[in-house]
This record gives sequence, structure tokens and C-alpha cells, in this order.
Amino acid sequence: MKYSNRPSYAAGFAALLSELFAEREHPPFTRIAHVPFHWTDKLGRDYNASLLVAKQLAQRTGIPHGKRVLRKTRRTAKQHDLTAAERRNNLSDCFAASNVKGEHILLVDDVLTTGSTVNECARALKQAGAASVWSISVAVSYLAKDGK
Repeated sequence: MKYSNRPSYAAGFAALLSELFAEREHPPFTRIAHVPFHWTDKLGRDYNASLLVAKQLAQRTGIPHGKRVLRKTRRTAKQHDLTAAERRNNLSDCFAASNVKGEHILLVDDVLTTGSTVNECARALKQAGAASVWSISVAVSYLAKDGK
């Protein structure tokens, strides 16, 4: 979706995720959040895949999408070029969240590789008062033996 410039895939991915979502036990989510871009990264991209999927998932589930729940506070290197250790360091303390006290958040990411991105987002959400943070992703990617 992201690298093939197919934003229209978001609806299909959200449909699949909502089916998985319906089959699993989870808390009563109060808001859907997505992994944000830094504002400067928006300049070179047509869309944020996580945002598109989150919006579609919100439509399907009836859970409100909090467009501005999370923000990325600084630019970082692209994760796909980094090892697992570098990914963790790259994203350390780079997300901030609005007040979500007592809320149960479903966090949407497009691709999960090491979990560094969702862990940092979840940390920011918990610091902002979230009661729980669960994540869901469109795809899972594995690192090669060289760590990239």
C-alpha cells in the first residue's frame, strides 16, 4: 500500500482487520489512534497509510478516530534502513500524546517489524493517561539475520 502508491487498499485492509478485531476479546476501546508522521515528512508523501487504515477501521467499528491523539515531535531516520537496536534508539522519546486519561486506545500501524514504533507510541499514550493501549497492524515484517 505504502510503497506501491495504493491508498485505495486501506478500505480492504480495514475490512480484514475489523474481522480479526471482532473475533478477539479486548477492552471496550474508546478511541482509535494511528502512528503519525512528523510534519516535515508529510511534505514528501501523498498519504499516511496508518492514518488511512485507522479512519476506515473507525468507520467500520464505530470507535471514534482521534486524528490528533499522537504527534511525532522530531524527525527521525527511516526505520526500514536500521537494525533492531538502531530502530529503538531512533524513536526514543519522539512521540507525544494528548490527554487520554482513562481511555482504552487501539493503535493502528501499517507494518510491525520490531515493535519499536508501537512501543514508543504506547509509552507516550500511557504517559498521557491511557488506561490501556492495544496495537493492530496491517502487516508483520521480519528482520534478516544481519538485523536489517
